[in-house]
Amino acid sequence: MTEQSSVVKLQKRPRRYHHGDLASALQQTTLAIIGERGVGGVTLSEAARRAGVSHAAAYRHFAGLQGLLVATAEGCYARWDERQVARPFKTPDPQGEIIARRDYQKFLSMVSRATSAPADECHIVAQAIMATVLGHARMSMDGMLSTTMDQAADAAAAAVRMLIVGFNQTRCDS
Repeated sequence: MTEQSSVVKLQKRPRRYHHGDLASALQQTTLAIIGERGVGGVTLSEAARRAGVSHAAAYRHFAGLQGLLVATAEGCYARWDERQVARPFKTPDPQGEIIARRDYQKFLSMVSRATSAPADECHIVAQAIMATVLGHARMSMDGMLSTTMDQAADAAAAAVRMLIVGFNQTRCDS
């Protein structure tokens, strides 16, 4: 076995969690799972397995899957906010930032009404809705889909309905 092939084998082994910030490690594995399978593919057991701990260890940090997903989403928001603060603006628009935050709160309120869930439980589905709508629009504009913008909007609307139904079903199953 060559030195290079042994290095490749070492890199392919899953990284195991030993000490440190388990909550953060679980959130990072959650992001990896979402990237591979989507939000619906995340389980607390899989996140724990990938972090190298038992399912029970994950429950010491999160009451359940919903808690892990919310903490992961909040962590993403916090990192995004940090990047926005650090990013230099050519024309700062503090009023625009205030309006954007207010608009997000209005949107979150609409999602809350649509799902009959408290707004603080709707961040993940709200983000999924935004990503779906923006994704359909962007793919249509970039020619990745052979659809008109109206067709992309119809597809996005159908996907949003599925997201809301799935979110409500998940809440009922919990």
